[in-house]
Amino acid sequence: MSSLSRKIVRRAGSPLARLYYRFLFGGDSGLARACGRWVTAWEASGSRGDVPVDAGTWDDQYRSGHWSFLHDPSELARYGALAASSQRLTPARTILDVGCGEGILRELLRDRGYQRYVGVDLSSVAIEAARRSAAPEDSFVVADAETYAPGETFDAVVLNECLYYFHDPLEQAERYMRMTTPEGALIISMFESPRTRAILRVLERRRPRAERVRLEGHAGAWLLAAFQHGEGATLQLTSDSPTAPTPR
Repeated sequence: MSSLSRKIVRRAGSPLARLYYRFLFGGDSGLARACGRWVTAWEASGSRGDVPVDAGTWDDQYRSGHWSFLHDPSELARYGALAASSQRLTPARTILDVGCGEGILRELLRDRGYQRYVGVDLSSVAIEAARRSAAPEDSFVVADAETYAPGETFDAVVLNECLYYFHDPLEQAERYMRMTTPEGALIISMFESPRTRAILRVLERRRPRAERVRLEGHAGAWLLAAFQHGEGATLQLTSDSPTAPTPR
């Protein structure tokens, strides 16, 4: 492909991807599947959007301090909303935190009390940091979230800024929903983008939504949503916070 052709593809890709996520994502037609394959390849070719990242890359990023901003006070709005949802919607005795990183959410949950917390992350560097302050009721696991199978259920399963990295986020959301107790909830946090809006739009068509929160910052916004096995009330909240993370 000539340099001119590559430039045309790069420039055309963004609006085409937006159209796919707005109208075709989650569809089972031949057109939807073909467009999905093209968008996935386009995103991967230039590391655009929220493409899957290997463990070595995550380890390097945590080792270099790339994610140190997650410890800033400005991040507490999102983590606080996740912790509050787990308390409000579930018994919150047992928590599975997928994409736990260095265990920041665990620190907020610990003050609220729980019987068992399991944190899962692909990065061994992040998990090593989290284990330094682990309590007896805490367990941290280095695992690929797309294949992780705990063999137990939890009151709250939190997909913490990781669902949009998965190859099949819709199937993975359903898989993790099956890991919740009958009175539990699946709680999802994602940085807002065309892909994450599409993921939530399809999930909300498939399953009753118990809660939805949008947290805004000058760099963008987070979308938080909770799903339960039965019918739930809808909550929409906008809250300003000083900063928000850049899309990963």
